[in-house]
Amino acid sequence: EAIHNAEVKKVAADAALLRVNATISSVTSASATTSIDSAFISLASDLAIIRAGAQATYDALQTGTQKTAVQAKIIDLDTISATLRNDEQTIISVKSSNDSSIRTAESNLATTKAQLEQKKAPARAVDLEPLRAQALQAKASLDSARAILDNSIIKAPLDGIVIDILVSRGEIAGATGTAIKFLPDAPFTIESNIPEADIADLTLNDPLAITLDAVKNIEYQGRIISIDPASKDVGGVVTYRVTTSIEDGDERIKTGMTANLDIKTDRRENVLSVPQRAVIEQNGKRYVRILNDKQVENIEVVVGIRSADGLIEIRSGVNEGTEIISFVRAQ
Repeated sequence: EAIHNAEVKKVAADAALLRVNATISSVTSASATTSIDSAFISLASDLAIIRAGAQATYDALQTGTQKTAVQAKIIDLDTISATLRNDEQTIISVKSSNDSSIRTAESNLATTKAQLEQKKAPARAVDLEPLRAQALQAKASLDSARAILDNSIIKAPLDGIVIDILVSRGEIAGATGTAIKFLPDAPFTIESNIPEADIADLTLNDPLAITLDAVKNIEYQGRIISIDPASKDVGGVVTYRVTTSIEDGDERIKTGMTANLDIKTDRRENVLSVPQRAVIEQNGKRYVRILNDKQVENIEVVVGIRSADGLIEIRSGVNEGTEIISFVRAQ
């Protein structure tokens, strides 16, 4: 009966061994956790069947030598079963750790998504006010630092040459005094004071001829570039400051030189003109004098522009060829 029982157990053990090999072959590192759990259960069951077969064989054997050999196999099966249980516990522990890591990762992902949605949401006024205040404070600090830096540096308003320094290191410069004399690289200009009697005849961009006392026999060209609207008293005469350019200046021109200006306020060609002294004014009207039957007669005329060489334009009143009296010698 023991032998028959052993044979039955052996058949079951052989079938279990085939299942063990099949189970081991089916499990890989990429297998799902549920598949691995099922494999452990199947292996444990089949190993128990194989051990039962080995135990039945052990019980049916008569000789001690055979029993010893089978007993060694049973011990090996017990060792394998113990190792299998340890591996199962290890996998369970790893699975638990992995599940915890997955839950942590999912939680972190949810937090990150929430933060992203918050970043994408329009800013609220209550959130922006502190930032605006910080920005304004930072700008004020920056402006203050720039002002301090600017006040510590003397900057030329344009390119040029420093021709004189009137203060020394450590000296306090006054707010209204001159500390540095500076000659700009810009073209020279001429400032002149024009009497009020002539200022009305001048307009911006009027051309003019310029001569310099220090540069002989050279005539430069220029234009009026500004007329000061405020008057200035010069020696009891009301004048206006006029600034003119020098358009064709050269290296011979130096700052501080005396210039003579011939301003061309108007230009007429082919006009009738007489010496200015030949025109007299009476009761707000202008006349020239002629001899008519040896008698001096006043002829009313309309005058135009005056020239720098002492002539005045006659627009109407007399014709070309009319003899006029330019002056009367005192008796």
